[in-house]
Amino acid sequence: MKRNFSYSLLMSDQRAGSVLRGFETGNTVDRAGGAGTPAQGRTISLPRRRVALLLLLTALGATVFLAGVHAHPVGRDEAISLLLVGHPLPQVLALLAAHEVHPAGYFLLLWAWPHATLVEARLLSWVAAVACIPVVLLAATRIGMRRPWLAGLLTACSPFLAYQSQETRMYGWLALFGAATLLALVSLPEHPGRGWAIGLGALLAAGMYIHYFAAFTAFGVVVVLLTRRNFATALQVVGVAILLYLPGLLLMLAQTEVFLRYPYQTWQERLNMHGIDTIVGLLFGGAEYDPWGRRLAYLLAAPAVYGAVRAPRRVQVLLLFATALPL
Repeated sequence: MKRNFSYSLLMSDQRAGSVLRGFETGNTVDRAGGAGTPAQGRTISLPRRRVALLLLLTALGATVFLAGVHAHPVGRDEAISLLLVGHPLPQVLALLAAHEVHPAGYFLLLWAWPHATLVEARLLSWVAAVACIPVVLLAATRIGMRRPWLAGLLTACSPFLAYQSQETRMYGWLALFGAATLLALVSLPEHPGRGWAIGLGALLAAGMYIHYFAAFTAFGVVVVLLTRRNFATALQVVGVAILLYLPGLLLMLAQTEVFLRYPYQTWQERLNMHGIDTIVGLLFGGAEYDPWGRRLAYLLAAPAVYGAVRAPRRVQVLLLFATALPL
């Protein structure tokens, strides 16, 4: 009897260890007490400490992103956004069709959002940037990262997000769309039902209303579904997205003439050293115009380059594709 009791105690300790390891890695643990693996389509129960950490990182990012919301003057693109939403709604749509190369979603949000002052208008982007932090952290947990809080910390300290959180433009919302899509994909069950198809289709349509570059993410989602042999789900997702995006498609067709003129505008950056300097400064230093910020950006880019060199070959191919395509 003593031997059986000792064996039961040992098994209980092993199960407790498995549970703790599951919380540490963000994995689930099966009912038999086995080692946890990232569970598709299941809910991960977060311990209180992780919830507190999520709230702390979100508060950190909210503070960092808000710090300079009124520190810099209005730029050209911000001025366009503010001028557009100062018109009645029918005129906003007409001006978008005649002069803009972006979809209407963000401008309609900004039109409905309080925008009497510059800070009020910028807070719309701040909300989206702050929301990226918990979404990225949850996605990292679903993926099975051993320390998902690092993903949340990097998001909360991202100079790119900090920059875009203080602009009356749609890029903070585009980042939130990307994070939400990642979370949806890593949470996708092995055999997703119709509800998943409708939700994913609606999410992709929402991304297209924010920025036309969301089409690249939508393409990636469809590729993932096809790779997993979820053919019916892929077809349903595409159908829902197209149906919901029909009004946006009409606007996009009306903007064709603007698209054709866009690459030849005099203010467009060219692929030369000045253009590369500007891009590096913006992405890694949050400093598109400040010369010292541009220099610092090259130092901040070093860890990214190191990570790209050490990354698996498959990740390197994706990085090469993602870099070469916009260039």
